[in-house]
Amino acid sequence: MKLQVYFDALWVVFGLFTCSQGQITGGKTLIKKILDDYQKDLIPVARKHEVLNITFDLALYQLLDFNGKTQTLSMLFWQRVSWYDINLTWDPAKYEGIDEIRVKMEDIWMPDLLVFNDVGEYDPWKYKESVPIKVASDGKVSWLTPAPMRTVCPLDVRSFPFDKHRCEIVVASWQYTLNEIDVYCDSPVLDTDKFSDPLLWQLTETSSKRIEISFKTGNYSMLVNAVTFQRLSGYYLRNLILPNAVLLALSSLMFVLPTSCTDRAGFGMTVLLALTVNMMVVTDYLPETSKNFPIIGNYFLGSVFINSLGILFTVVSLIVQEAAENYVDQSYVSNSFQLDEIAKGGTIEPTKVNKKGRDWGGFFKKFDKFMGLFYFVLTTLYTILFLLLGTIVPA
Repeated sequence: MKLQVYFDALWVVFGLFTCSQGQITGGKTLIKKILDDYQKDLIPVARKHEVLNITFDLALYQLLDFNGKTQTLSMLFWQRVSWYDINLTWDPAKYEGIDEIRVKMEDIWMPDLLVFNDVGEYDPWKYKESVPIKVASDGKVSWLTPAPMRTVCPLDVRSFPFDKHRCEIVVASWQYTLNEIDVYCDSPVLDTDKFSDPLLWQLTETSSKRIEISFKTGNYSMLVNAVTFQRLSGYYLRNLILPNAVLLALSSLMFVLPTSCTDRAGFGMTVLLALTVNMMVVTDYLPETSKNFPIIGNYFLGSVFINSLGILFTVVSLIVQEAAENYVDQSYVSNSFQLDEIAKGGTIEPTKVNKKGRDWGGFFKKFDKFMGLFYFVLTTLYTILFLLLGTIVPA
């Protein structure tokens, strides 16, 4: 009984080995047969003027970089391209039931699909050694490969950091006209099942559509794949706008510090320096352009201007109050001299103690208190106005 079991097991193993060897032999024979007379420089169509249809699809995998300075978008896609090659068909029954094979890219005809607005990152032959092409028995060729792309994406940063941007990935054949190949998309939207939103951006919309475009060399079919990203503003609110608003509010202390404090203007200059540094930090996130200047740039520039005006009023107030105090002191000395003369028996015309200096000094002390409150309210409303405009102005 045990001998029979061992014999049956050995027979199964032998059958599997024989089947496997048969498939390997059949696969080698099949590949040799279909590639021996294959013309990889010709479009695989039955008739001369027949158009070859190519399906192109992108699956989003990861956002690598969204550079506002260079206005480029770097993303990693999974590229899915398929077409039917009439020269790569066979009957699976004649080749041990093999219904699909893998071949190298350089052994068959490949479409010259390129990303028209790419800046040098896209390389369709990058994985030619590690990722073969899948060919089915009905002639369907599937080209599945990762595709890192770095494309041009003009940014409108007027509402930074509340901006939204739509970037396009334009794919088309470089030399085959619409009379030779036609490119279609599988779906009106891109595949985002494996995509996770990055830390500073949120994917809000995708689209894919086919268009026809004319050049001097002829008409071409083109796929315009678009992705729309919304900037997440929390990071910038916490690290740029909130510190700037606090600095502006603190600068109102210039008006409430006592006159005897000689560093009133110095305090304002320190705040001015901090605001300037903050404005320089913001420029690192923005493209160098003279068009569509961002509202946040105007906000920081206005902050510097408001703080400068506060320093100017503080200096004027200090000068007037110091002059008023000196004027009152001189008046006091003059009256004391007159009292001494009277005590000695002299006759001097009585003079009125000049209260003009006291009046100006008292006025500017009240003015300082008023300006401190007014300056605080002004800077607070200024920040609120910026936040409202930033969310209203469309990107």
